Amino acid sequence: MLLKTNIDLPEYPWKIGYKSKLFFAGSCFADEIGQKFLDNKFHCLVNPLGIQFNPVSLSRALEYGFGTLNLSEQRLEHRDNRWHHFDFHGVFSGRKPEQTISALKKQIELTKTFLQDTDIAFITLGTAQVHKYKLTGQIVANNHKFPAHLFEGGMLSLEEVTEALTGLINGLKMWNPEIQIVFTVSPVRYLSNGMHQNQLSKATLLMAVDALMDLEHVSYFPAYEIFMDDLRDYRFYGEDLVHPAKSGVDYVWELLTKATLDHETTGLLSQVQKLSQSFKHRPIYPDSPDYIAFLTKLKVDMEIISSGGFGIDFSFEIGELEKRMVAFG
Repeated sequence: MLLKTNIDLPEYPWKIGYKSKLFFAGSCFADEIGQKFLDNKFHCLVNPLGIQFNPVSLSRALEYGFGTLNLSEQRLEHRDNRWHHFDFHGVFSGRKPEQTISALKKQIELTKTFLQDTDIAFITLGTAQVHKYKLTGQIVANNHKFPAHLFEGGMLSLEEVTEALTGLINGLKMWNPEIQIVFTVSPVRYLSNGMHQNQLSKATLLMAVDALMDLEHVSYFPAYEIFMDDLRDYRFYGEDLVHPAKSGVDYVWELLTKATLDHETTGLLSQVQKLSQSFKHRPIYPDSPDYIAFLTKLKVDMEIISSGGFGIDFSFEIGELEKRMVAFG
């Protein structure tokens, strides 16, 4: 008896190792998956320019990194004692215009530097539904809680999404000709305009990405399909029935690593996970000789794998273990 539909995982012409540099950008689902790689000691940069839900805003944010757009205080808007930029998340908003610009410039430089030798960029698209600032007609990445009457909603057309993604691809390749680009569509459901609009939005994103699959260095990972067809159960969503639950994110990440990691890295990942789990262990009697011996062995094991030339760095954990050994020894 079949109880679920399995998704065939893509075969990629490249593989991920612990020395790979991975870039994640896009929706909050990019944060979730990127954090999983970070937690497991991969070299990553995750949404350095903030969460971007729609492809136009995402492409536009990266244009600042490519140098085709310049920051200007004239583009800032003031509300709630903060200066905001409609192209970026509110995490960058400052009490003074120069604070906002400074925070954005720092992240833009970080993004530019990292992308120069990034191996794989994972781009996660959230929605084709957008809001335009009526005063300028600009599609905004975030409305920063400005009054709703200042904006008008709409849906990007297939042509608009394809154009935005083409510009994003061209920008990444100009900056780094060897970069591999993997698109995903987020399983997060955007229901502010209803279920039907959410489905139209996801379909538009999927069709746009599919139209670009013949381009060199461009591929796709079926995160959306895994949730819709493989998991297909609300228990893999959170209480809001909109955002994926941890179990769902973990499942997608396991399939992603299965499809993309090389053989050596798969084995190393298992070791990293065991060491990380041991690091989280908290004993009943921290001053016992057994626990001190446990810390000593764990520190040695972390030092061995960190110095093995694999690209794995446990320096933070080693420092914390040394503190525990002093405190409890």
